[in-house]
Amino acid sequence: MDMRLQKHFLQLWDRYFGGAEIPITYFYSETPGDVEVLEAPEPGRCLLADLIRVRAGRSLAFQASSFACGEGRAAFGFPTQRRPHFDYFFSCGIPGDLEGLRFKQSPALVQAMLSESHPPRAPQPFLVFKRWDALVELDLPEIVVFFVGPDELAGLFMLAHFDESISDAVLAPFASGCAAIGARALAERPRDPQRAVLGLFDPAARACLPETALSFAVPIEKFQRMVTNMEESFLTTPAWERVRARICAQGQDEAA
Repeated sequence: MDMRLQKHFLQLWDRYFGGAEIPITYFYSETPGDVEVLEAPEPGRCLLADLIRVRAGRSLAFQASSFACGEGRAAFGFPTQRRPHFDYFFSCGIPGDLEGLRFKQSPALVQAMLSESHPPRAPQPFLVFKRWDALVELDLPEIVVFFVGPDELAGLFMLAHFDESISDAVLAPFASGCAAIGARALAERPRDPQRAVLGLFDPAARACLPETALSFAVPIEKFQRMVTNMEESFLTTPAWERVRARICAQGQDEAA
């Protein structure tokens, strides 16, 4: 980890997004190092609920047994088995036997979606989450994840497009909350150009978050370019200064 990048981003984030939440990062590792390993949580607990602690500055390491949800385990490449009748669970359910989430119209659509998905494989046994300001020199973050409201998201969205000719440098795929920050973001690392991934649209994820929060996950390489571009972008304009003032005011209201 380039500690100069760490410090430079924090300075610019405060300058242009004053008061906004610092992003978190994650990377795979052979060992957890000095980071606390999350033990098996209670059944049904969502990964996003555990990440609240990371967002507050407490680093956590996950292994396969740390996930209560098979979807969360799969989203980050750990071996898992889908629950029986997952296609019905994700869609219409089975009357008298299984309540459906109704995220898709039919089991056939779920099956087609799964046949096209290519979940990652965890390259090492531990997945380490740290807030950006908690990273140390030996860390090699792969994905940077922001949890943001509308104004911060607007700034990140525009910044992601600043040095791109494409109009879809930010992707909003159909995905679970954990898949949006996991599998879908990781899939962008080998792409050229890389895209950021917008997420947290599914109701299960939203129940773990403030009502205005969405996720914005970006591969570290693209994130580095975004940081480099901040001081020559729209963030320096009077229009953005008015938005920044609103972000600051919102942060002060939340702190009060």
